[in-house]
Amino acid sequence: MKTQVTVIGGLNMDIKAKSKKDLVSGDSNPSDIEISAGGVGRNIAHNLALLDLQSILLSAVGDDIESHSVIAQTAQAGVNMEHLMISNLKKTGKYIAILDSQGEMSMAVSDMGILEVLDTDYLESKLELIKSSQFVVCDTNVSVDCLKFIIESCKIYNIPLCIDPVSAAKAIKLKGLLEGIDILTPNVLELQVLTGIENNVEKASEELIHLGVKNVIATLGPKGLCHTDKNKSTYFPSIAKSIMDVTGAGDSLTAGLIYGLLEYKSFELACLCGSAAAAITLSSKETVNSKINKAEITKLIHKL
Repeated sequence: MKTQVTVIGGLNMDIKAKSKKDLVSGDSNPSDIEISAGGVGRNIAHNLALLDLQSILLSAVGDDIESHSVIAQTAQAGVNMEHLMISNLKKTGKYIAILDSQGEMSMAVSDMGILEVLDTDYLESKLELIKSSQFVVCDTNVSVDCLKFIIESCKIYNIPLCIDPVSAAKAIKLKGLLEGIDILTPNVLELQVLTGIENNVEKASEELIHLGVKNVIATLGPKGLCHTDKNKSTYFPSIAKSIMDVTGAGDSLTAGLIYGLLEYKSFELACLCGSAAAAITLSSKETVNSKINKAEITKLIHKL
């Protein structure tokens, strides 16, 4: 029987442009442009479905052409899309990323105003769904009130909760809300924003533990990741062999981590699964690599 994971967060249309040569500021750069379904929450749910977990997405979209496309793509991947809020007040979110010729992100802009219509009344109406989950994953595209509702609900009903801070600007929403979060997955910049501590991953992660987070999975780019709990910090090197495109790597890492925890009940193996999922994503220009599956994850972690 499949495991139910409820994912709450961003769902949008992604537009990615990868420059064919070195980027030149203030000029038009010849690029390869890809358009696909995206959003942190959506990407995580998609990766979970590819790993044979029953994922349900709670999010908001506009009643427009873009929403019809992203819903169809995501449902086809195996994600349950029956519980979305569809609004005629705002348009479906968009994310535009500019990548350099090596696939590293140079700049990104997003319009996620649609998630302003996703409120606690909507989440209250989905509470039975949340309560029946074996894991809840949330990103910080949702409002502070929604984050409070999700964190408190998971505490009350003893549901493991993983939160992806998304970006430094959005991670700020979590200040004062960290108590009881089971897993937080910040990058180095998000760590700094949440703690005020620069250039010291372990110290910043320990501060988050002090503030109430149970497990911090700090993503360190090419250096891998660091798992910190109340006892220690453990580093896991990146296992990526090549980088085609960094977009979506963090989302797949989070999905791989959740898969590993549900499959193996071990943070060490879960971190390896997350690293493997990120490596598979980095090797493709797809934001969610269609080749991610349990067999590929197992093959990679057994090589370590």
